[in-house]
Amino acid sequence: MGEKVKRISVTIPENLFKEFEEATHAIGYKKRSKAISDAIQKFVADYRILNQIKTGSCAGTITYLYKHDIKGLTDTLTEIQHKYMDIISATLHVHLDEENCLETLSVKGNVNKAKSLIQKLKTLKTENVQYILIPQP
Repeated sequence: MGEKVKRISVTIPENLFKEFEEATHAIGYKKRSKAISDAIQKFVADYRILNQIKTGSCAGTITYLYKHDIKGLTDTLTEIQHKYMDIISATLHVHLDEENCLETLSVKGNVNKAKSLIQKLKTLKTENVQYILIPQP
């Protein structure tokens, strides 16, 4: 007998659902549940990787997308960057088009502070937060 399964219900924006459906079909998934399960596994794997570095210093990058016209988001991102200026070494801001921006933060310092920054960015209306943290001696 296979692994026990759990049925869940989620609510997502319609445009994200459409993109998910397109990607699912393009990749060749036969069942939506399998694609969602794989996406959740990647989310959990990212969480585990982030928590493998327990203490000490790290260096790396944090990159994310956001829509600059979301009310208050740009100000919030600036406030966060000021709060974490002790670990943010540099920022790169790219205007992708009239509404979308890409930012990359170079970080160096306390790993727990870097993790905190990543978690904070993920909870905002940012998209596709990606990071690489490398332990430092």
